[in-house]
Amino acid sequence: MGQKPGARDLNAVVDWQQQSGYLYASGEVSTVTLWDLEKEQLVRSIPSESECGVTALSASQVHGGQLAAGFADGSLRLYDVRSPEPLVCATRPHQKVEKVVGLSFQPGLDPAKVVSASQAGDIQFLDLRTTRDTYLTIDAHRGSLTALAVHRHAHFSCLAGRSVRDMSTNIVLPSSLFREHERNKLNIKRRKT
Repeated sequence: MGQKPGARDLNAVVDWQQQSGYLYASGEVSTVTLWDLEKEQLVRSIPSESECGVTALSASQVHGGQLAAGFADGSLRLYDVRSPEPLVCATRPHQKVEKVVGLSFQPGLDPAKVVSASQAGDIQFLDLRTTRDTYLTIDAHRGSLTALAVHRHAHFSCLAGRSVRDMSTNIVLPSSLFREHERNKLNIKRRKT
């Protein structure tokens, strides 16, 4: 499990799956490691199957074996850690080659819906069962987006760049709640399904 060629920093990313007690970890390495924190032992190392480093991780809180990873090239991969061949699918939802800065399974019982944000400022909503296209795109930030946080149980998200924005994802087109000094509006594009 060495660093990727040309990597300068580890840039560790982690996520916790509370139901199983597993911690997932990766970064500028060629694997995603799965740790059982109760037993304090390594459960498995999963090959990332990418030339790029992992920049975001999200463990499903509903289905314990599902893990989504975002990469420095804007691609996403879905894994089932219970399977001998854990890679389920790979896709590149972000049009610009910018790293994924935030990734989360959407709240609810649908295990295949994921929201992903890239450094370029676009947020993509995907149904990983149909990886051909995203079903919703939000151009949320001009310039550099640095983080996306999605509430694990409520339809609420927060994103940050030079400013912080929050939005509800519970309605057909997400509503945005801005601070008074915000001038930028979200550019929302819904794909026909």
